[in-house]
Amino acid sequence: LEITKSGPTLIVAGQPVSYTITVTNVGPSLAQNAVIIDDLDPRILQAAWTATARGISVIKQGAQGSGNKLLVTADIAPGDSDMISIAVTGVTVGSLSDSLVNKAVVRTAETNRSDTAVTKAIVQMSSNIRIQKTGPSRVTAGDNITYQVTVYNDGPSDITQLNIRDTIPAAVQVTG
Repeated sequence: LEITKSGPTLIVAGQPVSYTITVTNVGPSLAQNAVIIDDLDPRILQAAWTATARGISVIKQGAQGSGNKLLVTADIAPGDSDMISIAVTGVTVGSLSDSLVNKAVVRTAETNRSDTAVTKAIVQMSSNIRIQKTGPSRVTAGDNITYQVTVYNDGPSDITQLNIRDTIPAAVQVTG
């Protein structure tokens, strides 16, 4: 059995991600009860998959599922037109900031042999910061003034170590 896994090489934290796993049988005989496993990174949320069989191959268990433990059992016939294809989708957490490595494995029950496919994606942060400042439009000299500064992150990625500077005119005395 041979397994391949394709996916993005660059992802944005907080955005959807998808992979495709393909398993083919290059041997001369039917691979019965082949087990396909993909332990998805826990930083992939809302993970779901759909497996489809082509040719005379048959999915016996796990044709659809959700969660970070993908498990599909299938009988895979030999030949180029027979395969199992699995579409995997999810959303990366917004705080993901390094790389995402993902590995899928197929094992046969008869021979206990396995094949592995690995994908690696670099994670890019992307945030959309908005700042809103409210306060009076007119003031009387000597009166107290209150301003409110509100910061919004419209994402999709989380942001850390954000510095905000509000320059106050020299004529205004800051208290408290």
